[in-house]
Amino acid sequence: MRTALFARIDLWVNVVALVVQGVATGWVLTALGLAVALCVLPLLTAGGFIGLGLAPGLATLVAVQIARRGIQYGLERPSREVLFTVVSSEESTRRRRSSTPSSSAAGTRAAIWAYDAVRSISPPAIAVTAAMLVVCAGWVGVALFAARRHAALARRGHL
Repeated sequence: MRTALFARIDLWVNVVALVVQGVATGWVLTALGLAVALCVLPLLTAGGFIGLGLAPGLATLVAVQIARRGIQYGLERPSREVLFTVVSSEESTRRRRSSTPSSSAAGTRAAIWAYDAVRSISPPAIAVTAAMLVVCAGWVGVALFAARRHAALARRGHL
């Protein structure tokens, strides 16, 4: 049953990602801008944590996972790739190769440590939700900074 549930979640994540990327991503990037596109996922994630705090359960978790991962693959990743358009292809390739594995490994280690730390103190759910809202706010800040930096480099002719 668990495998079937995960398969259905993955199917719907792919459907959402396909629809979002096919219908909304281009429009969001051109009409609303890179900053908005990069801020959608952290805001959706914050909303998901609030939803899980208000209505904890498997159905809520599944809905949040489908929405969050679908938007991640359909909007956030293509938007993040736009950030690399202001550097040369050689620089882009070099940075992606050097940062992706180490960033991923460091992020995984940090997530494991954070999970273990939170689990060891067993905070109330509202405290975890509040902490994650702070993390999402920081994520929005980083997204806005990246979009502004991209715009500044594009204005200087790096695009």
